[in-house]
Amino acid sequence: MSIEQTDYAGRLPYGLWVGLEAGEEHLFDRGYKAIATRPLAAPWRVTVHKKRRFIDAGPGRVETYFFDDSTSPPV
Repeated sequence: MSIEQTDYAGRLPYGLWVGLEAGEEHLFDRGYKAIATRPLAAPWRVTVHKKRRFIDAGPGRVETYFFDDSTSPPV
């Protein structure tokens, strides 16, 4: 028997920050808390955050959003 998962709000990434000065990418959820981080120099070294928290990507941050809906900030 399988269970169909329908609550994706807390599990899917909402966007991506790229901290150019820090050299890291951060996937974040709708609460703007990091899901996973990886260095740009070694993208295969992914850190999945067990406890989600806000990570400041710093100055020179580039951000993109995966969804275009009423809750996403203006670009």
